[in-house]
Amino acid sequence: MPSVLNGVFTLSTGVFCFGVYFFVRLLRELMEAKWPSLLKNATWKDVVLPTAPIAFGGLIALVASSYPYPSSFTGVWGRVAFGIVMGGFSGWAYRIFKKIVVKQFGVADTSPPPPDPSVPSVVIPKHDGPPVDPDGGGI
Repeated sequence: MPSVLNGVFTLSTGVFCFGVYFFVRLLRELMEAKWPSLLKNATWKDVVLPTAPIAFGGLIALVASSYPYPSSFTGVWGRVAFGIVMGGFSGWAYRIFKKIVVKQFGVADTSPPPPDPSVPSVVIPKHDGPPVDPDGGGI
């Protein structure tokens, strides 16, 4: 691996990625618990959630000046660039880490698979009465 990449892929980089991921995840859970209507909001799902790790990664890097950043990212804007890139990688890094833990320790992955967007969702209307045969015959 080139020496520049050796300096970037360090323990502190991984900690930064996980920190951004968990910070955004916590913020998301709190916001969606407080305002459940966000779950149905297209702007929240399509704009805010995908860009939040990138924005918070850059913001954290701007504020946390004493964090041990890789030596190839110097100065304020170098740190911000690092934060933006690592914020973008944070969700991906978490998914990779989770798969490694599941494989290494045999922990069962209990999270449900993501829904297939090509399959339309089925809504079953609530019915409080007895079963009814649509043809009018007995059941």
